Amino acid sequence: MKHYHFLLLALITFNINGQVKLKFNNTLDEQIVVKVRHGEISTPIESMSEVFTQTMQANSETPDFIRLRDVRKGQKFVVLGQIGTKGLFKFFESTLLRRNSEHIITMTATMDEVGNDEISYQNLLKAISDTPPENSRKVIPADDAYNTFFGGLSIRDKEGNEIDRIDASVLKAVKNPIQYGNLDKKIEAFFTGSFLTKNNGEVPGIASASIAVNSSRGYKLKYDLNDIGTRVWSGPNGKSIDELFSQLNPIVKNGVVKRYLADTTLTMHQLDHLYLFQSAIISVEKYKSSKTIIDATVPVFLSSSSAFEKEEGGDDTTASTNTVLNIWSKKDVTYLLVQAAKDYLEKQKEIIAIAKSNMEAQKIAEAVIGKNNAITPVEKVSKTAILNNVDKEITKATKKLLKIKF
Repeated sequence: MKHYHFLLLALITFNINGQVKLKFNNTLDEQIVVKVRHGEISTPIESMSEVFTQTMQANSETPDFIRLRDVRKGQKFVVLGQIGTKGLFKFFESTLLRRNSEHIITMTATMDEVGNDEISYQNLLKAISDTPPENSRKVIPADDAYNTFFGGLSIRDKEGNEIDRIDASVLKAVKNPIQYGNLDKKIEAFFTGSFLTKNNGEVPGIASASIAVNSSRGYKLKYDLNDIGTRVWSGPNGKSIDELFSQLNPIVKNGVVKRYLADTTLTMHQLDHLYLFQSAIISVEKYKSSKTIIDATVPVFLSSSSAFEKEEGGDDTTASTNTVLNIWSKKDVTYLLVQAAKDYLEKQKEIIAIAKSNMEAQKIAEAVIGKNNAITPVEKVSKTAILNNVDKEITKATKKLLKIKF
């Protein structure tokens, strides 16, 4: 996020004839087009007569006073400035009430520029968390994270997409009590209301804090995070993931094994890292969509082609507690899945071997291993072929175990 602080000075003097004298000092780090307009009090600025315009380079000033003789007593007088593609800003507005008046006007513009909502979102996540975005979950209550995800197993396809999961509670991998980090952070981010309306469940603090969002407005979020940090899973009562998986309910384990036998490219990962905070104060500043002319006296956010001006009295403050921002895996435990598949095939081979016919062998294999896989690739397979296929898969699993474990 880029921050701009602009300063533009103008010295304005009115003589007895209504003459206006101006001298500008452009202290901006970029070119500005100064515009002077005047008109009746009831005339909108957009409809006023433009009596002077001049392009000024960055950090420059006019060497001499500029005289304007058309401004009459009782008329409204404004000084505007076109700042590149950022917009037309109003720096000064007054009504000429008396002659021989002199004004030294200091004009400032405080603007924050963001590329777009997605960039703001990614920068926010980067600032809040050091977690890699792939295969991570965001904004989960700590209790849910500990009971469902943290320590659990994620089964993924070759593209890395999760297709199944063994929850931490099912695996008996829940580690209590919840432990938090020891860092504090202060972060700011700006979003358009349309982005928050569409993605409020992904932006930290918005959904959990029940903040009402208007799609036509902009919002600046200020986070004050306490006790934030990364936790690494360790087994309850000192148990390892290997031990917990060996004690897993056979029905659950066999279900995952059958899925693996249908697609041996699947991998299994333990969700062994999470990033969480214990408490957060979230301040929300509301911004309204700017008109054609932007008021330079209030903070402004520029997002893509839109400008937003801060609303007076539009701030909200809310608190969020016990929240996990990301959960991810650094531990590949595919070897547990392959070993379980190998053990399962060896047991099922004994059952298939006692079948009295090819048809019975096929029915047993399809019941305990599944259809349309390496064991029973077609509808009619002989008992001998099925047993040979089982042996081949056991051999493959053995070789794969040697490869991935060592």
